[in-house]
Amino acid sequence: MSIDLSRFPIRRVLMVFAVLVGLFVTSVMVVASVWPTINRVETGQTIEYPHLLPRVFQLDYERIYQEALSAAREQEGWTLTGEDQATGLITATTTMPVTGWNHQVTIQVIKRSEFVSRIHVISENTDAPGDLGHNARLIEGYYQSLDRRLGAADVTKKAIAPES
Repeated sequence: MSIDLSRFPIRRVLMVFAVLVGLFVTSVMVVASVWPTINRVETGQTIEYPHLLPRVFQLDYERIYQEALSAAREQEGWTLTGEDQATGLITATTTMPVTGWNHQVTIQVIKRSEFVSRIHVISENTDAPGDLGHNARLIEGYYQSLDRRLGAADVTKKAIAPES
């Protein structure tokens, strides 16, 4: 069985190709307009995501650190690469589905007083032109787990409210 190429004029093939290229370019432009083309999201520092702020919890440091570590361990696809309670650092890596881009997540628990600690998160990728919003979603997912564990102790709004 052979295909008769004379039934497919070159003009028709070029038109189909042009339409496919146009759809691809349009898709890239839509994606770029929806998500900022950044590779690093840091709580309280990334203006593209003003809602992602460090969290402040009113409990003893050890409990907050252990819950922060447990929340990191339960994140789907995350591989813990480091943990140090003395410095408050927790590090993990994950790979973005479909693209295969690698992301590094750094969580730091900072003791502010005997019963108040702050959790600061950075998520970044280094091998992609942008993250398509994935870094922000990683932090949001982590915060959801953290809220299930420590929600009642969250005093973030009180801690960052402007003084009057």
